[in-house]
Amino acid sequence: PAASYQTVITVANVESVLPEIQKIAPSLIISDVNLGVGAMSGFSFYEKISAGAYGEKIKSVSFVLMSSLEDEFFVRSAKQMGVKAYLAKPFTRESLETTVKNALV
Repeated sequence: PAASYQTVITVANVESVLPEIQKIAPSLIISDVNLGVGAMSGFSFYEKISAGAYGEKIKSVSFVLMSSLEDEFFVRSAKQMGVKAYLAKPFTRESLETTVKNALV
């Protein structure tokens, strides 16, 4: 059976996510590595969160990075930083659900 989640919030860019995650501390954040031209990377976004730049209550939120880049360096870097998982795109619904389930443990 498919997993169910109480609330899923999607945003188009980093600027839009900040008010959302400060309003309601999420259980999990899934971010692309590439957040658009001129935007910070998903790696930088995670570093800011884990450093407490966006508030103490989201500092330890589980974080998943996704990317079409499956380079071993990126995957290893993400894991060393403390990212819960690295989800390679394209992904199936099943691999997304498994990744989310494992990241929330």
